[in-house]
Amino acid sequence: MSVKESIVLIGPAIALMIGCSAAPRAIDWRWGPVLPEARSARATTGVGDMAVTVGGTSWKTVDGGKVKRWRRSVYALDPDAGWSMLPAYPHDAGYAAACAIDRRLIVVGGKDADRGHRETYVLDLDAAEPRWTPGPQLPRARWGHVGGVIGSTVYVTGGFESTPEGKGAPAASVLAWDTVGDDGDWQRVSVMP
Repeated sequence: MSVKESIVLIGPAIALMIGCSAAPRAIDWRWGPVLPEARSARATTGVGDMAVTVGGTSWKTVDGGKVKRWRRSVYALDPDAGWSMLPAYPHDAGYAAACAIDRRLIVVGGKDADRGHRETYVLDLDAAEPRWTPGPQLPRARWGHVGGVIGSTVYVTGGFESTPEGKGAPAASVLAWDTVGDDGDWQRVSVMP
């Protein structure tokens, strides 16, 4: 079958699926618990039935001007109990990526006022006394990227990374860390076109 014939067959199939699908569900917005600190550029993900937010930035007026502040606080939102504070992240970080495997919160990269970060940290929320433990470092500092999980592997892509000269440049590599594999380091698995 040629590509042209495939397109001709796919078109009616998509139209049939759209015609037979249920109507989109409406979304009902309402106010929930307010985050204890106003922040942007934070890493946010779901861990179990909670939403967790790590680090980020905020602005403060100093001598009539705005000063960017980098944060390390970590908050979890339980839909029934509201916001609670978790152990502070090991350093100030904005623009990091966060994801979770089971109840392990994983934070990758980010930056602060002085540098981009190569670090990966894991917080096991099922531990008797949860604390941040280091994971493997990224090949280069990376920030403004996105992350996700498939099985036991964490992936990051996009954003910016440090160049050998210490400047930021768009990051083209897709990196993966198999959290249960033998190697235990970040691997380059693809390059974005």
